[in-house]
Amino acid sequence: MKNTVLFLLILMISTIAVAQEPLETSIDPSEISFAPKEVLSSAVFEFNFEEEAEITYHIFKDEIEVFSEVIQKGLNPLVKKVDLSALPSGAYIVKVKSSGVELKQFAITKQ
Repeated sequence: MKNTVLFLLILMISTIAVAQEPLETSIDPSEISFAPKEVLSSAVFEFNFEEEAEITYHIFKDEIEVFSEVIQKGLNPLVKKVDLSALPSGAYIVKVKSSGVELKQFAITKQ
């Protein structure tokens, strides 16, 4: 009985330790850009790294997510035009994530 309890305790501790490991990515955030910062109807993402990745960008206004999209990036650098014409005027934050890790964020103004 003691061995069973000890085994279960060790199993639980190792599971918790593995679950708490931080997520990592090899993507360099300096290789991601978003322009212009003052937007009329569209903007452009540039992903200048070589790895394949699933990139998700989220657009927030007043800490509320108003839009998100998943981009499947291949081996080559990628330029992605983003249509923001449906968003009302105001200040927004764009957060870029991959594998659950926030890579970069941008402050933009929609005019």
